[in-house]
Amino acid sequence: MRMRFKPYARPELNACPFSASDPIAHKGSWHHSFARPAQPMYMELGCGKGGFLSRLAVAHPDINYVGIDITDKVLILAKRNIDRQYEAAGRTPDNVKIMSLDIERIYNAFDRRDTVQRIYINFCNPWNKKAGHKKHRLTHPKQLLLYRDFLADGGEVYFKTDDDDLFADSLRYFPMAGFEIVWKTFDLHQDEPDWNIRTEHEQMFTEMGIPTKALIAVKRELPAAPAEIIANCKKEETRMNKQAIHTPNAPAAIGPYSQAVKAGDTIYVSGQIPIDPATGEFAGSDIVTQTRQSLTNISNILKAAGAGMENVVKVTVLLNDIADFGAMNEVYGQFFAEPYPARAAFQAAALPKGALVEIECVAVV
Repeated sequence: MRMRFKPYARPELNACPFSASDPIAHKGSWHHSFARPAQPMYMELGCGKGGFLSRLAVAHPDINYVGIDITDKVLILAKRNIDRQYEAAGRTPDNVKIMSLDIERIYNAFDRRDTVQRIYINFCNPWNKKAGHKKHRLTHPKQLLLYRDFLADGGEVYFKTDDDDLFADSLRYFPMAGFEIVWKTFDLHQDEPDWNIRTEHEQMFTEMGIPTKALIAVKRELPAAPAEIIANCKKEETRMNKQAIHTPNAPAAIGPYSQAVKAGDTIYVSGQIPIDPATGEFAGSDIVTQTRQSLTNISNILKAAGAGMENVVKVTVLLNDIADFGAMNEVYGQFFAEPYPARAAFQAAALPKGALVEIECVAVV
């Protein structure tokens, strides 16, 4: 459920002594913003409503805590939870700071002078819908490399999630970015450690029967230059996300190829000749009918890949006779709308099975 805008949030946060209204201005001096600057500093990324942070900070006055989330409408709830916890304890919240900040640009507000001994990442967005979105994960190597700048040598990352795919990928991400995973579990509550504080999401998923996965990673030496790490991660994700697409609503592949391959967010559709998959024969003997069938085959393949003709960005048309271009083009225009995909059209010496046309395409979702 999308949380509604709260017009009172920013004024209330601005008036709050433990809310950093301008976090960028504190870059390099976060330790000195606390009442006891010599204490170690811990950080929670994506602190949400503050249920975890408020209980942790009030229980450990000997540690300074920083909580980060991206929107005021969530951060205001964290502020109020912190107020309640400290009021109940009869203490002033002088060892906790909260702020609104885009974690993907955390380098704008923190650097190596702001040494952090531990980072908590609890139930962050898994970004699973599209492969290209995985770079936004808070445990992606791209992000972990940013944290290394202010995380102390030997510093720890405590990570919890309900999401199986995110956890499996994170088990690869941390070593890639120079972290050693020193502890992990696929069911945190089976033998729950004393240090665990159950978050709101954690309790909800537990009641749904979804186990909490968790790990502790320690910062070690980088295995390679940062640019090389990111490049290797992209290559591995592309390889792991390579998926063959098959549908009975298009001619079956009759050789060592697939109807289409989805790699990341890109779909590569093999050349489609005008075979009707219901009969295994050409749909007709004229260029109009054959063009329509080839494009229909492409449409059905894209549908099987979770896309449509509107996702096509590049088309290649092979014609047995370039004189058929005009008739082909008239049918082609019925399958695409503006902005039209890029296209190339050629005359071929011959096409499979004597077809008059063969069409391939590339789509992006």
